[in-house]
Amino acid sequence: MDVQYRHEKKYRIAYAEKELLLCRLRAALQVDPHALPQGYYNVRTLYLDDVNDSAMQDTVTGAPEKVKYRIRMYNGDTSYIRLEKKVKRYGGGYKVGALLSADECRRILAGDCAFLRTHDSAFLRACYAVSVAGGLRPKLIVQYDRHAFICPQDDVRITVDEDIRVCRIPDAFFDPQPFGTSVMPNRECILEIKYTHFLPDYVPLLVGLQNRPLTAMSKFSAGRLYY
Repeated sequence: MDVQYRHEKKYRIAYAEKELLLCRLRAALQVDPHALPQGYYNVRTLYLDDVNDSAMQDTVTGAPEKVKYRIRMYNGDTSYIRLEKKVKRYGGGYKVGALLSADECRRILAGDCAFLRTHDSAFLRACYAVSVAGGLRPKLIVQYDRHAFICPQDDVRITVDEDIRVCRIPDAFFDPQPFGTSVMPNRECILEIKYTHFLPDYVPLLVGLQNRPLTAMSKFSAGRLYY
């Protein structure tokens, strides 16, 4: 299977700093075309984990290789729901996935994954095997508003996530209204920089990375530990 490894750097930023950073990014970079008129889009992610909570344990202990399964939806659009496997290995990572219908997603929420066994998608058939072997089940919903920007060099992508909320009721995934409990102190935001091979010199200057410490913070693990 051909996969594209990407590098990912994360930083926590104060809410008061967010608007100044967004102004600089809007002036210098292309805004993600999926953004709503207000300049961001909503991301809602349902994370799954096995009976041993392996994904959470690997994240908390800093394991060199981490695997997460998640179902993701954007702006409440039920016509585009994607089940993904996200792998992080040392300094790089990749993700693979396939689309689910809303009905298929509801079946997974109800604990019925049997239909994946004969699915047209090879990836989803593999997910069935993982589900049976490890007891993969929905665990937590994470949602946030994402400001995203694109650099043409090396497919660099910069995102700022705010209003990060979690909910431990998987059935709420299709709730059309915002919900959940904030897990970030003082409304902190998460800045992420993703790139394939190299980071252009101007990017650290643009986002003010000088003396800013990296964070290994995972929205998923923060939500699981909160509950």
